[in-house]
Order: sequence, then C-alpha cells, then structure tokens
Amino acid sequence: MCETHWVERHESLIRFKELYLPIISALQTLETCGNAETSKLAVQLLNVINKGQFLVALTVAKCIFSISLPLCTALQKVNSDLSGCCRNVEDILVVLREMRRNVDHEFAQLFQEAQSLSMSVDGSAIDMPRISKLQTARANTPAQGPEEYYKRTVFIPFLDHFITQLTDRFSSHRNIMSGLHKLIPGRLMESDTDSIEHLACVSFYKDLLPSPDTVNAELKTWKAKWDKQTNCPLSAVDALTHACGDFSPNIRCLLVILATLPVSTASSERSFSTLRRLKSYLRSSMSENRLTGLALMSIHRSIPIDVQEVINIFARVERRKDFVL
Repeated sequence: MCETHWVERHESLIRFKELYLPIISALQTLETCGNAETSKLAVQLLNVINKGQFLVALTVAKCIFSISLPLCTALQKVNSDLSGCCRNVEDILVVLREMRRNVDHEFAQLFQEAQSLSMSVDGSAIDMPRISKLQTARANTPAQGPEEYYKRTVFIPFLDHFITQLTDRFSSHRNIMSGLHKLIPGRLMESDTDSIEHLACVSFYKDLLPSPDTVNAELKTWKAKWDKQTNCPLSAVDALTHACGDFSPNIRCLLVILATLPVSTASSERSFSTLRRLKSYLRSSMSENRLTGLALMSIHRSIPIDVQEVINIFARVERRKDFVL
C-alpha cells in the first residue's frame, strides 16, 4: 500500500483479491519456516484470511472499490474541478443505487465468487456464524442461510453507507454548482430561471461579490445579451471572455469562481508524507538543498532521468560546483 498516493489503497485491495490463492500458498509455505516468529505470524494471518466473513468482505469491498476507483483517480488530478467531480459522483451513485435495487441478484454473484475461493483453498463452504440471543460482539441478524446472513450484515450496510457518504459529502457542492452552471449562456438559455438570488451559490459567495444586491438585475441583462444568439458558450472559461467586469461585475466574479474552483489536491499531503520518510533520524543533519533534491526525486519518480545526461552536465560544470543528489 502506497503511503503517499491514497488511490493505491483501492488498487492494492483489488490486487490482493486477484492474488489471493498465491498469498494462501505463500503463507502455507511460511508455516513450516524454521523461524518461530515468522511461522507464528503466518499461521495467524492464514487463520484470518481463510474465514468466510473475510472472504465475503473482501469480495464485496473489491466490487465496490472497483466502481469508485475511477472517481478516486479523477479526484487526485491537478486539473480536477468541482463541476466534473459532481458529474462523476452522480454517475457512480447511479450505478450504486441500481445495485441497491437489485441487491439479491448482485450479492448472489458476489457470494458465489467468495464461495468458489473458499472451496479452492480448503474445500469447505462458507458457513454462518453461531447466532445467540445475547450476542453483542457481532451482528446477530436472523437469516435462513449464509448467503442471506452476509447479505444483511455485510453487503447491504456497506453499500448503504457508501451511498450515504458520497451523497452527504457532495450534496452541498452539487447545489452550489447547479447555481453557477446556470450562469453559463448555453445552459442559461435552456433554463427558465429569471432570478438566482435564492440559489446557494449567491449566498455562499456573498462576501466575494462586488455588489450582491444587484445580482438579479445583472442576470436579466446577461440573459438578454444571449437571448438572440445561437452560438452560446458552453463552458465557464469561454463565457468568462464575454463577461465585462464593469458592466456585470457579479456575473464575472461568479464565472471566475466556477472556472477556477478545484475539488482538492493531495500534493501537500504527499509532500509531508515524503518528507517524513526522508528526514529520518539517520538523515537529520542533511542540508536543505539535498533534502529538496531527494524530495523532488521521490515525489516525481514517474519522470524518467537520463543518467548519461546528468553525468555530462556534471562534467561540464566547474570543479567546485555544488552537486546535489
């Protein structure tokens, strides 16, 4: 699992599911290892990942995270904006809600997949845990069989929680973005809105607007400008070039916000994670230039480095030139 790119946590879970049988084989080999501590740890891990509850949870998580992986990747892009993010979230929610409506059919396939993994490991089927009336340590849901039990205790709660978290996290942003999108001429002419004073974007960005009380009047003028034109801009960047700061300052300010509004960025978090690994006790006395060079090489490791070119540059510089690795 990557320490700086949290999207790798999705992919690591998917890869673990793909390599489940080789991992089982490796742990079984380590059970007979001469090192007592290694053998003990292998036995513990093997006992955990062999259980039916783990297999069902792994299969369900892999299925859900496979759907959210593209969204997770898009959120970490440098040029990601809130508008595109909200559209991606809506697409993900459509798929998840469809799974929720067809929960019996969807989980039947997942349970069959987990069942086949269990049969491949030790030849035993997934069973249902013992249910007691006074059970407090785990779910005590009544069920007729293992499939129904894990559907009620694992799949449905996880799916509902996932949908709720996505909806709650992006619902406020979606309301703000819907108001900002109505300022784009191509979408403004399609809507019948004559006033945006009540929209969430105006109240949310009220302190940034030059004169919030005249937003509604500017909207009428802005709409009249594009009323008889057929080639209307369809993006905030294109509309921004036609918005005059003197004639419609509030509209221009909101379009600037829409065009430059990002979702988030993980660049700073990656930098702190990288520095925590580089600035260790063994490297506590390194200079700032060396630390910066090591951090850049670690963060931008995807950029290829031509070693021969580096050697040639170093050969051409002065002998006493400070060369930072």
